[in-house]
This record gives sequence, C-alpha cells and structure tokens, in this order.
Amino acid sequence: MNQFKALLLFSCALISFQLLGKTTSSVSSGSFITSGNWNNGAPVTGDSINVNHQMYLDVIFDVTGALVIQTGGSLSDTAGGSTYPLQITNTGKLILNGGDLSLEDSILIRNTASVVIGACDTLTVGGAKLENNTTFTIAACAVFIVNGTFQMENSNGIDCDGFIRINGNTITRNAASITGSGNFSTSGTVTFLNTSSIYGINTNCTPGPCNFGTGFPLPLELLNFGIVDIDGEFHFEWTYIQDEDIKEYRLQRSGDLQMWMDVFQTDSKEQSGSADYRCSDPMPMEHTSYYRLKILSHNTPTAFSQVIEVSQSSNTKQMNAFPNPTTDLIYLSCVDCFYELLDLRSNRLDVFQGGKVDLGHLPSGLYIPRSKMGTERITKL
Repeated sequence: MNQFKALLLFSCALISFQLLGKTTSSVSSGSFITSGNWNNGAPVTGDSINVNHQMYLDVIFDVTGALVIQTGGSLSDTAGGSTYPLQITNTGKLILNGGDLSLEDSILIRNTASVVIGACDTLTVGGAKLENNTTFTIAACAVFIVNGTFQMENSNGIDCDGFIRINGNTITRNAASITGSGNFSTSGTVTFLNTSSIYGINTNCTPGPCNFGTGFPLPLELLNFGIVDIDGEFHFEWTYIQDEDIKEYRLQRSGDLQMWMDVFQTDSKEQSGSADYRCSDPMPMEHTSYYRLKILSHNTPTAFSQVIEVSQSSNTKQMNAFPNPTTDLIYLSCVDCFYELLDLRSNRLDVFQGGKVDLGHLPSGLYIPRSKMGTERITKL
C-alpha cells in the first residue's frame, strides 16, 4: 500500500509541468494568423512572438508568453475589417521595441502581466483596463493613447516618463498609481477611489479636460501624426479636429531629442472641423533623427505632438554647396544634376542645373536646393 501511494505521488509529479510555447518571428507582412507569414508557424497563446513586419490582428488574442514589436514592425487592425481586442495576461509581456501597436478595439492587461513602451514608440487602443498587479513602463517620448475609457485598479503601477493621452474618462481605484516624470492628459473626467493617484494627485477632476504631471500634454485635438514612405521619401501626415483654432503648424527635427529646429511650416487652413496635412523634410538627416509637430494656436498655449523616430539611409552621392552662407553666387558640386530651389514652406521658386548659380535676385533668408540625390540648406545674406 505504501509503495502504491509513493508511485501515485511520483506519477502526479511527472504530469505537473509547464508547457512552454515556441518562438516565432514574422517573415512577411499580412495576417497575424497566416502561418506563412511566420518562420515557425502562426502565433498561439503562450508563444514568444517577434513582429518585424506590418501585421494585422484578425483574431481575439491572449498573450501569456511575450509579444515584441521590433523596429520596422507594427500591429494594427485589419484594414477595412473587423476589430479584435488584445489581452496581456498571466505574466504575459508586451514590448514595443522600435515598433508601434494601434488597435480600434480595447486592450486588457491583468494578473502580473507587464507592458513596456520603448522610447518614441506609440501604443494606441480603443479602450484599456489594467488590473491585478500589472506593471507598465512608458519611456521618455513614448506615447500611450486610449480612445475611450481608461480603467486602472488593484495595485497597478504605471511608470510614465513619456505621455498618456485619454480621449474619454478615467477611473482609478485600489492603490493604482501613475508615477514618473511624464504627462497624463484626458478629455473627460478623472475619478480616484481607494488611495489611487496620478503623479501624486488623488483629487477628482470634473469636468474635463484634465492634466497631470510635468511638461506639455499631447493636444487632444490631434487625431493622428504619422509617417508614410512614398517612393523612398518620408512624408509626414496629421489630422487636427479643431483646425479653425490653429494659427500655424511647424514640423521640427532633432538629432538628440534636446535641440529642435523647424524644417517645415504652414499656416492653418482654419476650416471648420477637421483638416488633413502632409509635408516632407526637404533636408533629412542621415541615420536616426526625431520629428515632432509644434502647434501654434490663436488663443491657447503652444502644443507639441508625440515624437516620431526616423532612420534615413545615407545618400550614395555627396552634394555640397559653397560658399555657404552667400551674398549672391553659390557653387553646387554636382554639375550634372538638376535642382529645385525651395523655401522653408516647400514652395518651388526656381529650377536650375548644378555648378555656379546666381542667387542675387532672392531676398535674404534660408533656401533649399533639392535633387534626387539629396538636399542642402543655403543661407542667403
């Protein structure tokens, strides 16, 4: 009898193990559930998943392993199709490591799960609920946007050095907190219950909009700010829903997230309702650079968008302009190239061939000669 009990206990020990999921990485863009888009089969719950391409979520999915969106990768709703919620549960991990996640449906994060939004990455969802000892890290210049209700409860902690923007109401309860050196803004109300807090504040905010933390909040009226690649050239697009209140938009660029310079500016269309805009950087930097919108209003303080990180490959040919600055004559080193001469608003002023060029007829200012091989910035004295 004792031998039987020992054998039974040993047998139970044999079947008490954890089944670890596989590791699979995307090899092409497309459906999240199509096996051919992955090197080790379509992801299932418990897998370690690496997204390196533009993937579309077309299934209700529960992450209990790890979901990592790498540089060049993204995860979003199926274009023109249905929306699906995403769950990060039971020690599951969501990591944005150079890529973005954007869903019209909601995200549920619970039961010791963790989320990390890396520097300058963006997580956008239609609603969000965090519960039961989850951890959430938002790095500097990273963005978490909720287009709906945001709920946080039961000892959840968000360490936010970036931005949180809620287009809806917020409810926090049961020792949930947001700390760090970032900013939290919402278009709706904020309700605190049972020792919860946001950047040390626990007083209800009603009616909205509400703002907590340090620095500048993301403008609630900015529906989107993104980048598209058209024939190898990066174009920036944005939509503003109260365009009549805006005086001017400026696209700014930085190489270190500290010093910013204007590379494009345009007056607002000042039309009722929303307005769409597109522009490009006439003189992109080689390698990694950062972009943001500076939004100048008629009546409210200046606002800024989130930051977008862009990697620009080096030009194969070198273009130089000298002397620079100049009073009249300038020499463009590629003599067999044709150039468009642009102002800072990307207006085309002239077209000419390289070599010696007379700019004496232009007023003093900054001008940009652009060719297919690149751009240069000229200061006319």
